[in-house]
Amino acid sequence: MKVHSNYKISLLICISISLVGLASEQQNSFLDGEAILSGWESSYSSIRTMRVSCVDKLLWYKEPTKKPEGIPEGADISKAIKYEYVERIEQDKYYHIRYSISEDGFDRPENLMEHAFNGKVTQEYWGSSNYGTIENGMTGRNVEKLNPLKKYMQLSKRNIKKYENRYPDGISEFAATIRSAIDTNSIHIRPNIESIAGQLCHVIDIYSDTIDPHRKMSFWIAHEKGMCLMKSQHLEGDDFFIEMEVQKITSTSDQNGNIIYYPEEATYYTNDIFGETKYELTVNEFVPNIAVNENSFRIDFPPNTEVYDKILEISYVIDNSNPIGELSSVTEVKPEDKAEEIINNQISNTKEISTDQNQVSLEVLQNNNVENNQNTFPVKQIGSSDGIVNFKNILILSVAFILVVILWNRHRIKL
Repeated sequence: MKVHSNYKISLLICISISLVGLASEQQNSFLDGEAILSGWESSYSSIRTMRVSCVDKLLWYKEPTKKPEGIPEGADISKAIKYEYVERIEQDKYYHIRYSISEDGFDRPENLMEHAFNGKVTQEYWGSSNYGTIENGMTGRNVEKLNPLKKYMQLSKRNIKKYENRYPDGISEFAATIRSAIDTNSIHIRPNIESIAGQLCHVIDIYSDTIDPHRKMSFWIAHEKGMCLMKSQHLEGDDFFIEMEVQKITSTSDQNGNIIYYPEEATYYTNDIFGETKYELTVNEFVPNIAVNENSFRIDFPPNTEVYDKILEISYVIDNSNPIGELSSVTEVKPEDKAEEIINNQISNTKEISTDQNQVSLEVLQNNNVENNQNTFPVKQIGSSDGIVNFKNILILSVAFILVVILWNRHRIKL
């Protein structure tokens, strides 16, 4: 009898919880598009810098039923990346990223790929070959904008002319979508609150029968969690569909004490002409508005790294005898003086010149930031004939100068 009574009590509790959950899901929406966007921007538009550590893992892949048009015969389109380990710090276009597509992430040095841009110079490093490069400007590679967390949260910024007065520093993907929908009157707020991962959400649908009847976008916004994007769907016709959904939400605070919510775990499903994929994101660290300096966006090449400087067109090896970081012993070279400095270093520091093998072994302290970059590295130059040419030119010019002086003195004596 007692057991039967306990069963009834448990059943009543379960029914009560279900009714409460149902009632919460049926709660009426109370915010419009402007209020939702304003709340979202108050949480996320002020993020200018961030440090992120995460892994984006492929859960499954399904090939398309038919090969897309324009794909060469025999081409393999099924090679979806299985793992993306990312450690990134960024400020606007400035960034420093450590990246790996190996299952064991950064556990082995050879898995590491590293890239950095400090506003003027791009550095790249490949652990598999212990090789690095330096070149002017940005390279245009995808890695420059690679940030899975920003992709899931739609935080990536772009410049849109009609919004440049209102958003002079660029407008985020999410804000641009909602703002455009408000301006074109294609935004619709569902009448009831819905729940995603236990969070109550306002739901936005964006569609227009006149602009593009085959396109629809939906967003689930957690109004009690700083308007964090909990789920999004993007549908275009019958052959394009994307869905992001947060499985677990967490929060952090920036230097000013502002609480910012973000997905700790989320999934990203894509169905397009290349097939179906589903990824799972796990965020290990997210630090918004982190303090940065010039050293935040530079690579300290490991010892024995062979580096090719595309700016100066020389190659060198990082010297073990002067570890990276001990910059006090490095002579700063101004851009206009770099050629003279390199020649002087070649003359004074040359240990061995082998003209037979067309190689120069030099110990050079050289400034790698042409155009006022602050990155300086102790290096050992290899595999360049420029040193021989410059050395010969100096000798020729010196001899010519001495001959001119001798002839001039003789002429003065005759006079």
